[in-house]
Order: sequence, then C-alpha cells, then structure tokens
Amino acid sequence: MSPFLAPQFFTWLGLFCMWIYFTPAIARGVFGGVPGSPEYQRGLEWGGVCFAVYNGTAFLVAFGLVALAGRGVPAKLLHRIGLLCAGAGLCSVGLVKTPELLLLSMAGVGIGWATILSMPYALLANSIPAKQMGFYMGVFNFFIVLPQILAATLLGPAVKHLLGGQAMAAVVIGGGCLVLAALALSWVPEEKAAA
Repeated sequence: MSPFLAPQFFTWLGLFCMWIYFTPAIARGVFGGVPGSPEYQRGLEWGGVCFAVYNGTAFLVAFGLVALAGRGVPAKLLHRIGLLCAGAGLCSVGLVKTPELLLLSMAGVGIGWATILSMPYALLANSIPAKQMGFYMGVFNFFIVLPQILAATLLGPAVKHLLGGQAMAAVVIGGGCLVLAALALSWVPEEKAAA
C-alpha cells in the first residue's frame, strides 16, 4: 500500500495549489491587475474559462483512456503521462503572457485530471486483497484529505512569508508536485496481467 501514497499525496497537493492560487496568479501575472481593478476582474473571469477548459478536456480524454486501457495500455503508464501533462501545464502558466495560451496549459491539466480520477484506483485495486478493499481505499483516500488539510493550514502562510505573496509561484510549485507524483509512480508495483 505504501508505494501508492506518495503519488497520491503529491498529486492532490499540486491540485490544491492550483485550485487556490491559479485565478489570482493569472489575474496578476497575465492580466497585470491588482485587486479591485478591471484587469484583475478580467483575470478572475478568465480563470473560470480556464477551469472549464481543463474539465472539458478531462471529459473528452476519459473516453480515450477507456479505449487505451481496453487495448492493454498499462494504467501506470497512462497515469504517468497524465501527471506529466498536468505538471507541465501548471509549470507553463508561469511563462504564459497571453490569456489564450493559458488554454493550452489547462488542456494539459485536463489530461492529467482525467487520469487522476480513475487510474490510481485501478492501480490500487489490482494490488490489494479483495477482502480488504474497503480498508485500503479508505486509507488511500486519506491521502487526498491530508494534502487538503496541509494546503488549508500551511499554504497561505508559506505563500505569504516564503514566496513573497506570489500566487504564481504557488501554481508553479503545484506543477512541480504533479511531476513529483509522476516520478513517485516508479515505486508503484507493475500491474498483474489479466488472466
């Protein structure tokens, strides 16, 4: 069970960095606004568009994941590719200077989101005893809650005091967490071949 926990932890920590800081980061970094300005408001609105793009991408990619998994592509490989796409998408936000390019970044996040919602559970289900499935899934889901608690309690002070209040840095760190999650998949055991 333990090899599964690091990818889960870093995945969700990266997602919480995005969910909390993406919109203010682009409102300042891409739109050049300050809170209360029209530019900042446009950035906040564009954040909603970006989130729609990543969710729409995830919806479409999910169909492809079913087809690829059905053809025998390992869940671990699909998940690693998804996490790397999401990590690259979030890291690239720090380089983007035009709103339209953010949509490409968020498409990468959407690819990752599609795998995050399914592949970790497929990997875990193939590796644990069926009689203890409920217990292990509960522990596994705790590693969604733990990053949420850490983000809620420590991320704000860390951004304020360690990152100089730069929301964009938190988004890029979130991308780095997703890349770490992809690397941590190396310790997850290979899937059992279907009988």
